[in-house]
Amino acid sequence: MDYDDGKLRVRKSTKADAYGIAVNMRQSDRNEIWASNHLDPIDALKKGIELSVYCRTIENGKPIAMFGICPRDILGMSATIWMLATDDLNKINMRFLRHSKEFVNAMLDYYEYLENYVDVRNQKSIEWLTFLGAKFDDPAPYGVEGKMFQHFSFSKNFSFTKGK
Repeated sequence: MDYDDGKLRVRKSTKADAYGIAVNMRQSDRNEIWASNHLDPIDALKKGIELSVYCRTIENGKPIAMFGICPRDILGMSATIWMLATDDLNKINMRFLRHSKEFVNAMLDYYEYLENYVDVRNQKSIEWLTFLGAKFDDPAPYGVEGKMFQHFSFSKNFSFTKGK
């Protein structure tokens, strides 16, 4: 168990978690994974579990989000960071926010550079990534559909300031 406050738990993911999250995935995440890779929710989550070296599920009685890191190559120093969630993530927002930086730091222990792309229409995710201190590039066409996305990254050399 990575985190448990009696109401909210973060633990290692299982394949069973993917099904509960997939059927209730928030529309912004559905749009993002479709625009980038033409994946449906269950395939994106199963791929995330299979490829991740670190994969965690957030639950509040039921799985509400999954996140992790997928290495770019076996000898690399970078990985793709990802998270897919249901709308229930919004109900635990403040509790999750207080601890989310700890999880980014835990993933940076595996790889010193984490990156991905976020759909510019996915404002909730952009706000969360901004809170975490992600560095953003300018929006540019990306993915299968060439929609506007922003590349973002976290670096081991970047230190989080507690309380920010």
